[in-house]
Amino acid sequence: MTTNQPLPVYEPGETVDITIRAKVVETTRQEDTRRLDFTYSASGALIEGTVLLPPNAELATNTPVTIERVAPAAGMPKPGELWQDARDVLWFAVDGVRMCELTCDGRSRSEVAYVQRNYGPLRPVHQLAEDGGQ
Repeated sequence: MTTNQPLPVYEPGETVDITIRAKVVETTRQEDTRRLDFTYSASGALIEGTVLLPPNAELATNTPVTIERVAPAAGMPKPGELWQDARDVLWFAVDGVRMCELTCDGRSRSEVAYVQRNYGPLRPVHQLAEDGGQ
């Protein structure tokens, strides 16, 4: 049984992991597709690429292409900042044991990557100044 999910919208600047498990048979450009352009830096070389997805497509859970959100377009949250997910739920950034974590209820905490992957994209509501001030 295949469960379809609506195609998510990605933001410029957002960091994603893209995995494609397929053989390249032919390379053509279709005008009626959605583009997900990406860049990757490796050993000083800049690699650019594009993933083309059909308009109004739905991704099946067993698709050979996976795109996983990693980091928000506005950068990683810092303790004291307020962020909002795609469902309009507010998340407060707090100090974690190893890294900054997010809480939406003041009790439970989640890693930023988990919230971004499952409820993103995350967008800042209130960010602290670079010097740590308001």
